[in-house]
Parts: sequence; structure tokens; C-alpha cells
Amino acid sequence: MSFLNNLKLNEVKDLDDLNSRFWHWLEESYHRRIHRSLGMTPLDFFVSQSHRVKVFSDPALLESYFLLRVKRKINHDATLTLEKVLYETEPRLAGQSVEVRYEPEWLNDPGRLILLFQDGVLVGKARQVNFHENAFVKRHKPKPVFGAPEVISLPEDPGFLEVNEVPQIVIRYSSLTAEGE
Repeated sequence: MSFLNNLKLNEVKDLDDLNSRFWHWLEESYHRRIHRSLGMTPLDFFVSQSHRVKVFSDPALLESYFLLRVKRKINHDATLTLEKVLYETEPRLAGQSVEVRYEPEWLNDPGRLILLFQDGVLVGKARQVNFHENAFVKRHKPKPVFGAPEVISLPEDPGFLEVNEVPQIVIRYSSLTAEGE
């Protein structure tokens, strides 16, 4: 018997009342009557198949299955772009391909982390790059491959020098090549 066939619309007060009537019909009528194609009640069929139901102990893991997924390759500076937003992650992931999982509204929240997966396993997270903070990060100068070039430094106040007296910065080719070549 159908829910709508037994429903008297003139007795329904509001949406909450309609929902209440539907759930009552579902629990008391539909789930307890033998279904033609199943040969048993829908409730009995569900119970007979309960061993197939996967139970998740971690709701966050379940949530990750329903997120949007896109493939990205992490740049060599450990960054990636998602919807024109730059994200940074751990340097160990640089150069690797990952599956990025996220909700679209996360892109509007600079503090929200996006999830990075490889072969279905969470391998890291990425956060939006804060360009203001990034401007003040201490960076290490790379070591030169050959000897350091000779550089003549300028005085602190070059105002007293004539135009012709300003020292030139000089890099000598001989200081860049290995000894004896």
C-alpha cells in the first residue's frame, strides 16, 4: 500500500506533520509487509544483509570518501594550485602526483587544510600560502658550485664619491673555474 494513497491532505497541518506521518507509515507499514520482489519484508532483508555493511569508526575517514577529487603534481617548491589558489605542503611530497580531496567551500577559508592522498592513503595535507608571512621567511643562500666570485663592496655612504670614483662590482671568470683548468 502506498503512503500517498492513505494520506489525507486536509488533515496535514504542516511539513513537520507530513514528515511525522511518513516516518510512521515507513516504520509500521512498509518495513513490516512482505515485498513482492524480495519475498520478505524490507526490514528482514536489511537484517539478512547486515554483514555487508561497513562500519566506520572514524567519521572523518567516511567524510573523505565524499569529497571532490582532483589529480595534481606537487611542484618542486612543495606547492600546488587548486582553483587558482596556491597551496603549500611538506617538501617530502615535492615532485610527486597526489589526489587532492576537498569541499569547494574550503577554498574560501585560508585556515582550512586540503587532504592529499596516494593510492587511497592519506599522505599529507596542504594549506593556502600566506603571501604576507611568506615574505618574511628566512631563506638559506645556496652555496656556489665553484669558488665565490670576487666582489668589491660599495661604501655605506657613496655620496662623497665623484661619479668616476664609484667602484664597479667585478666578477672574475678565473675565480669561477676550478683550479688548474
